[in-house]
Amino acid sequence: MTYYSRSRQVVQVPLDKLLFVIASLYFGLTVTWIFTHQKAKPISIASTNTNISSANQEVVASVPTTESKIVTPPVAKPTPKQIPIPPVVKVASPLPPPPPVMTPPASPVERIYIPVYPQNPSFTPDKPKKVAPTAVKIPPPPPPVVTVAPSAIPSPPPMQLHKSGGKLVGILELGDRSSALFDTNGATKRATIGENVNGWVVMKIQNQQVFLNRGSTTKVIDIGQSF
Repeated sequence: MTYYSRSRQVVQVPLDKLLFVIASLYFGLTVTWIFTHQKAKPISIASTNTNISSANQEVVASVPTTESKIVTPPVAKPTPKQIPIPPVVKVASPLPPPPPVMTPPASPVERIYIPVYPQNPSFTPDKPKKVAPTAVKIPPPPPPVVTVAPSAIPSPPPMQLHKSGGKLVGILELGDRSSALFDTNGATKRATIGENVNGWVVMKIQNQQVFLNRGSTTKVIDIGQSF
């Protein structure tokens, strides 16, 4: 017995083609299902309004009667407010201008000519009388002036030189208001800076000393000293 063996041929399909075929089939089935679903779905109209119970029908039937019984009061129309008219302000009319003052026309001055006739001389002038010369008295000459020699004018006494100005008996130091006490001719005199004491000017008081000045002479004295 002879056996013949047939070799089986394996057909290999590429993977990308297989995926493309599967995707195409899925897309076609999806589109077919969408169209069939839209056609089979009926357009339903809300029937809730048609299914009204008998009790509801009675209520609906009684609604017009109740509405007719309701009497709505008339609404009063708002009356428009009257706007007060402002009073008319009477403006005083301007006073008429005063009438012009009528000045009487000046009357023309009439000139009257009076004729002047020359007068004829009816008298003859008198001859001048001869005047006798009067004697003029000559005043006597003035008496001679007697000159008197002036008496000798006494010369002024010579200026006495300042003797001892005094004695410093005390000092009161208060800065610019410092003062010193001087004994002059038995009398105590208080002098501040700038005052005159018997011809001496107090220039400065400092350190229990007094600075005196007279002309170009300057002295510095302590308490108990004379100047």
